[in-house]
Amino acid sequence: MRTLPYTHFLMVIAVIAINCVTSPAKADDKAKIQAANAMLDRSGVAAHWNQMIDDQLDVKIKEEPALAPYKGVYLKYLHKYLTFDTVRPGLVKIFAEDFTTEELNQLERHYQTPAGKKAAKMMPKLFAQGVAVGEKAAEVHRPELLKAIAAEKAKLEKQKQ
Repeated sequence: MRTLPYTHFLMVIAVIAINCVTSPAKADDKAKIQAANAMLDRSGVAAHWNQMIDDQLDVKIKEEPALAPYKGVYLKYLHKYLTFDTVRPGLVKIFAEDFTTEELNQLERHYQTPAGKKAAKMMPKLFAQGVAVGEKAAEVHRPELLKAIAAEKAKLEKQKQ
């Protein structure tokens, strides 16, 4: 079955990225923001960012083979507008809001260990595989979702009358 068109997927990513850039982290705790930046630096996510984008696009193309001829166009667009530098402020905000300074420092230290370095290196692959597993699990129950949406649509249309 066909999933959400890839253009909608890109729009969601763009909205998230724009929100990340236009909603700076609260500067009331400079130590926390500094710790979040240091953790991101140590995590290696910047080095793997483009690979994560590429992997996500590959997952989407597997889902929707009709997108394959446009892979180059999507990659050019995504690598131009969804750079790590573009989303970094939003990621810092997320981590600064959800973790304490000490937790961020612990994460940074973790990424200095052999296991942390391996996790950082493997993350793009693991993330792509995790998304694929989740999409496959959801697809099994897609008929149930479509049935529930149709029922809700009918209910809403009946209420309008």
